[in-house]
Amino acid sequence: METRCSACGVSILETTAKETGGTCMPCHRGTRKSIDAARHRRLADKAAIEANPSTLLRRALRDRRSNGLEDEFTDDESVFLLVSDLIEEGGSLGGFFERRCGEFYQETLEALIVIGAIEEAEHLRAGRHFYFGNAEIPKDQAVRGQKMRPLMTGGDPWLHVDEEGARVEEKFWESKGQLSNKLAAFAKRSGLLPANDVDEATQH
Repeated sequence: METRCSACGVSILETTAKETGGTCMPCHRGTRKSIDAARHRRLADKAAIEANPSTLLRRALRDRRSNGLEDEFTDDESVFLLVSDLIEEGGSLGGFFERRCGEFYQETLEALIVIGAIEEAEHLRAGRHFYFGNAEIPKDQAVRGQKMRPLMTGGDPWLHVDEEGARVEEKFWESKGQLSNKLAAFAKRSGLLPANDVDEATQH
């Protein structure tokens, strides 16, 4: 049988109510407020991201790409999506190269230079050198993964067998916030986004 918490009103078992004096365990332990606060923060963050112009632009471009309309992109739209993929889909340089977007390393490198992200372009070059040396990057995603996996512990891009890879990934991770700001500024300069938009979504 179930009843209601006398403090917050959630459904609880009668056995729990007898044990706690009528409240749910979070209320009984005094953690309900922190749990609710964390949940509200997550919802607020999600709502902010969902309503942000950069997020909406990125989603629209990805939808068009999924529908086979990539050839219709303007140069600025292609640049925006390439850098967005590096930031969002990859997460780490290892993740970038392992995923579909890794096939477009050269195009992504050029896109970084276009938006003025010179330091971040150097991080991408360092990642390319760490994972592939001077060899050509395989176009096939599965083959790329096979070549990269010996450099990772358990296939995890964050767990490397030497310090060089860890340094490469750390430098890229530290620059992601700055890269997001540069991408947002580029989108406004190029007219992809209104210049007066307050844009923080690319930082998430």
